Amino acid sequence: MKPAGFLILLLLVAGFATTVPAVQADDEGADDPALISIDVENGASAHDIITFSGIVEDETMPNRVYWRVSKNGSQFDGGDLKPLLTAISSTSSRPQWSWSFDLEISATGGCYCYVTVYAEESSGAVNLETRMVYMIPQGVAYPASGFLIYGPEAGSWATGIIQVSGWAASSTPSFMVVDKQITPSFFEPSILPETVEDCQPTTSIAENRNGDFTLDIDVSGWLDGWYRVDILLCDDVLLGGVNLMHSLSLRINNAAPIVKLVGIKFAMESDEWHIFDATETEDPYWGKGDLYYIWTLRRPSQTGSVPMDVQMGVDIRSYAVSASLSGNYTLSLTVYDEGGLSSTKVVYFDIQNEFPTVSLMIDGVIVEAGQSVKLLDAQNTQIDGTGSHDSVNDVGRLRCVWSFDGTLMYEGCQRTFSWPDDSTYRAMLTLEIIDDDGDSSTIMVELVHPDEVRPFPVAILLLVFSLLFLSYAVVHRMRADDELNIPKWKAE
Repeated sequence: MKPAGFLILLLLVAGFATTVPAVQADDEGADDPALISIDVENGASAHDIITFSGIVEDETMPNRVYWRVSKNGSQFDGGDLKPLLTAISSTSSRPQWSWSFDLEISATGGCYCYVTVYAEESSGAVNLETRMVYMIPQGVAYPASGFLIYGPEAGSWATGIIQVSGWAASSTPSFMVVDKQITPSFFEPSILPETVEDCQPTTSIAENRNGDFTLDIDVSGWLDGWYRVDILLCDDVLLGGVNLMHSLSLRINNAAPIVKLVGIKFAMESDEWHIFDATETEDPYWGKGDLYYIWTLRRPSQTGSVPMDVQMGVDIRSYAVSASLSGNYTLSLTVYDEGGLSSTKVVYFDIQNEFPTVSLMIDGVIVEAGQSVKLLDAQNTQIDGTGSHDSVNDVGRLRCVWSFDGTLMYEGCQRTFSWPDDSTYRAMLTLEIIDDDGDSSTIMVELVHPDEVRPFPVAILLLVFSLLFLSYAVVHRMRADDELNIPKWKAE
């Protein structure tokens, strides 16, 4: 039985792209991985030479481009492709270079060989693409076994159902199987398929695979954590088959983050800021690291469902709300973990407006509500509402509206008043103070024209006349009584 030789795993979790938060769009100008295409199909065979050709695509020419051949579990041949790269008209937004080389049976001997092309970028990242081919000497019956896994990628986040994709071929009856083992931390998965003696895993996935395949594995019932998942190709060894195995390293992520949010429920309008704290938010297994936060502030009482503010990013664990604008608010926090699962919490709070307090001065003298004030000058009286008070954030934006006997007259907190109506000598002056929330307070005083002459009251004249008449009557009566009491002397 010949050991399998072999390929690196390029593993990609099925559906992973759809679970990444939509807000985490790719940055413009990002350095994407180099792409490698190979024109030879898996399973190609020849008795002498197979010509490999293809394309490398990247933002800039990679530091190194080379190829290697693996047979029976070890690398033994290859070459440098960078000197052979030729720039071509690109079908992409990035430059492309073509390359080619020959694989000869004189170098490989009879084998099922794994041929890999590598592109090493300036960052040190290495990208690769592999094909499995057969080099078969003339007249020789050679067992045909091959096994490649394309995805999921090592260390990928897996939720619900994952899809394993790859290529398999065998000349003997065979079936695909899957097994799982829990590992405490990340491990480097197998670069190439390994040969195994025993092929008795826990779960059979499908039988008689030849060519490209996909396997759906339900991991929805697995607890979160690191897992090693073994994918095996079990051949009939008695007929010359070889049992091969690839090991995948996955992070199972079925539990969404738990959002814990603490903050105010009520506050008075002011120039203060109030902090909403989500530092205790965490993923049940994976902890607090690298969680993605989306904070959305709304003011339904004034703007409905339209957000006033949205903040998003990694580890934004708190949010500050200004108390400068009154209203009924909602603050929602959505937290994504690295695997794309999310949870949302919404809190409701109110910021109450402080009504303004009115202060009125007339010619520099503070007056009270209901007071009657006689003006010194009907054409040049200074009326002033600048002493009115409100919360710190509103006091600089107060409006003063003046009315004369109910008729709007001025706007502005300092004005020179001129008596507008010569037909009246008394009127009510109203000052309304309005803040930026539309709330208001008023004061009303009576103004008296300086030229007012009030007629002497008739009632008082009648009273005085009555008193005088009464006094005269009393005096007259007293005199009459005195005359009656004068003694009379008889004449002799």
